[in-house]
Amino acid sequence: RSGHNQEWRVSPNSMCVLGVMASHAMFADGREPARIEFNQDLRVDFSGKKKKGAMQLEPRTTICSVECTDGSTFSVYSGLRCKLMELNDGLAGPAANKLTPEGYLAILQANVAQLAQLRRLAAPGN
Repeated sequence: RSGHNQEWRVSPNSMCVLGVMASHAMFADGREPARIEFNQDLRVDFSGKKKKGAMQLEPRTTICSVECTDGSTFSVYSGLRCKLMELNDGLAGPAANKLTPEGYLAILQANVAQLAQLRRLAAPGN
């Protein structure tokens, strides 16, 4: 949606760091994040080099809801088909004022096809 700008910082090993951009609506008009509630259905439980048992996410999977100081609420979605590696639990609850555009909400491992799509979208001229 317009104004709900998210970003995925991609590393060479296909890990993606999910965050929100400074242009996201939650930072507009003097708003500030006041509380973050992570999706209770998400679990970080895997083992081994291939991350066996990692939770599979779809593009519309809600990672968290962010309540702002003015009472407005925004949802943050995974945005791609991936595996959940980590949630930034340090932001949960009233610690949301630590959420900045430089911070992160989750670490995801994208599949090859999703990475190719992200790279095409990020290419100059797109």
